[in-house]
Amino acid sequence: MPRGENQKKKLILILRYLQQKSDEDHPVSMSRLIEYLESEGISAERKSIYDDMEALRDLGYDVINIKGRSGGYFLGERDFELAELKILVDAVQASRFIPKLKSRDLIRKLSDLSGEHHSAELKRDVYVLNRAKSENESVIYSVDAIHAALRDNKNVRFKYVEYKMDKKLTYRHNGEMYEVSPLGLVWNNERYYLVAYDAKSSKIKHYRVDRMKSLSEAKTNRELPSEYKNFDIGKYSAGIFNMYSGEQTRVTVRFPENLASVVIDQFGMDVNMMKIDDKTFKASFRIDVSPQFFGWVFSMGNHVCIEGPKEVKEQYVAFLKENLKQYQ
Repeated sequence: MPRGENQKKKLILILRYLQQKSDEDHPVSMSRLIEYLESEGISAERKSIYDDMEALRDLGYDVINIKGRSGGYFLGERDFELAELKILVDAVQASRFIPKLKSRDLIRKLSDLSGEHHSAELKRDVYVLNRAKSENESVIYSVDAIHAALRDNKNVRFKYVEYKMDKKLTYRHNGEMYEVSPLGLVWNNERYYLVAYDAKSSKIKHYRVDRMKSLSEAKTNRELPSEYKNFDIGKYSAGIFNMYSGEQTRVTVRFPENLASVVIDQFGMDVNMMKIDDKTFKASFRIDVSPQFFGWVFSMGNHVCIEGPKEVKEQYVAFLKENLKQYQ
């Protein structure tokens, strides 16, 4: 390729070189830039590089020039500060949802954003107790496919797997395809779950995304009853204590005043709370009536009491009695 044709790439190459090689403590000299461009088959003079730096500034890049013998050019403000990249790297490293190989790939890409002089600071391990990574390498693409189906108002199709006692994955329903109408994604217990309407059973169901195989957007449109046309995934997820769903019911619970923050953290600022006296209040909310909800109530001590409806109180009493039998 003639050297003149490479001139079209010069501005991009200069920007990339500054991103990778420069920072406040490591400015790039004019001679180094000229040498680098020569290695890429581009002849450059000082004046043309001055013009290129001005062009980059006009495009919004924070190109700074330090005068003096040890001076040069570097990128000041970047899209991500080093402290922000460290937080993102830690989040990727600690996430159960992201498989090991994908974690390494994402951390490498995040490290590239910092430049070579800081990349070593981002290659670190975050140790979290009992943190097992997902083994499903396609899980990130499954999330993307679900979002696409929601955008296109389409069903999703997939196979679903589970572990057996021999630690081997086995297909549910003999490997038959599931087809459901997606309602949204929920992040629960550090994993993604698909919340979907299953037309065959006329129920809302939950599916762990990392247990879904061969997921794709279906050709059929979503089939949703009228009550789910304006489904609010945020409000729905506030009442979920475990993604093995139970029946959604409006429940009233009495709490001591010092647990107000716990209730708000779980159900949000819109939760219906009514003061009883200076020491207690009632809260009313729609929740997923399940053993996990009963365990949550029990964990807060004997000052927390389910007040209604009657059938939920009876289920809670039965739950307590059944667990007590294990110790008698």
